Amino acid sequence: MIAAVFGPEFYLVRQAVQDLIRELLGANPEPMALSDLDGDTAELSDVLDELRTLPFLGDHRVVLLRGADGFISTHRQALESYADDPCPSGTLILVCKSLPANTKLHKKIAKVGRTVACKAPRGGEINRWISARCRDGHGCTIDASTASRLRELVGDSLAMLDNELAKLSLYAGEGARITREQVGDLVAAQREETVFGIIEAMLSGDTARAVGLWADVWATDRAAPGRAIGGLAWAMRRVINAKAELDAGASVGQVAGKMWIDPERLSAQVDGYTIGDLERVLVELCDADLAAKTGRGSVRDAVERLIIQTPCGGRADARLTCA
Repeated sequence: MIAAVFGPEFYLVRQAVQDLIRELLGANPEPMALSDLDGDTAELSDVLDELRTLPFLGDHRVVLLRGADGFISTHRQALESYADDPCPSGTLILVCKSLPANTKLHKKIAKVGRTVACKAPRGGEINRWISARCRDGHGCTIDASTASRLRELVGDSLAMLDNELAKLSLYAGEGARITREQVGDLVAAQREETVFGIIEAMLSGDTARAVGLWADVWATDRAAPGRAIGGLAWAMRRVINAKAELDAGASVGQVAGKMWIDPERLSAQVDGYTIGDLERVLVELCDADLAAKTGRGSVRDAVERLIIQTPCGGRADARLTCA
């Protein structure tokens, strides 16, 4: 057989490959039954030899060719010929970024084997994916509202969502329903408190603490480059909304109660700042995000620089600290 797994979503590609290998070789395949090759360095003759080698301690073998886009371009005709008469005791799995459905190779693979397109879900599809993955992958259930809350906290990275679902399912127990309270206990407390703590320390003039928290986020969260700016901007908007309510006449106690924080903590963040000051910080976060995405700087350096500079632009006591 010959199979192709392709698409831009790395997590789904990885899952599809693992599922295929499990289907072909079982949950615990013999090491000699699986050859894992790099498409950039593999030779066609070696790939074909591996496929035609009789299985050892089993009845099937798999040749996994990762990063196969260049290999496919170079050896397209040979692969098309192989697809006409694939080895019955071996399966070639091609892992690539793209394999258009209108190509001859795609059509031949689909006829004799399997093509798996790994397209990332978008919008509401992600919530449905969370529910399905929770049920099929982790043996629990999650309702739409709780799935939305989890997505708010974690973002749209399927790998990170699956990681959090794994932790939540262990906490809830097999067959149980994951609740918003559990998401709050295991996910929100960690992510919201840390990201909000950075903004709080930054606006309160505690630059050292803000930089330390930022370093912790970078060291412990693999998705930090992709979602750091969004998380900090979300926390900043909370502060801006709170300041607007205070300026409109609401009491510190009322606003702090809605945010579930101590009134003194809220006062420490907004005292000495105007709405304009806080909005400028939000604009600078957006500028940092744009700079990182256009190659003019890194997210890590941009946020650290913003943390260090922000207190000097607002509170008088913080300005003295920075002098």
